[in-house]
Amino acid sequence: MADIDNFKRINDQYGHACGDFVIQKIAKNLQKNLRESDLISRWGGEEFLIVFPSSDISTVQTILVRIQEYLKNNPINWREVILSVTLTFGVAENRENTSFMEICEEADNALYKGKSSGRNCIVVYE
Repeated sequence: MADIDNFKRINDQYGHACGDFVIQKIAKNLQKNLRESDLISRWGGEEFLIVFPSSDISTVQTILVRIQEYLKNNPINWREVILSVTLTFGVAENRENTSFMEICEEADNALYKGKSSGRNCIVVYE
């Protein structure tokens, strides 16, 4: 799971058109930095679900760090306003006898731990 940090503040300060633009731009930036085999979907609001088939946690963390660096070096330009947008990631690993929804819930729990720990981080569910 990925969540745009401080998204409400973006909407409140610049309006929903800006918020929509940020979501679209983040989606494109995520796609640019994922592998062809990875899957991405908007998961509601300002959250994204990313699936990394046949990948271990170390590989996933490497990809997510690359995404964080890309976002840091490529701020979003909205009507001449430069927005530095960060993401918090919650990661859960697929295990035998674990349903897709259970994995999503675990990733979501890790995501919220990251949000409460200061944002712009990667938290692995344990």
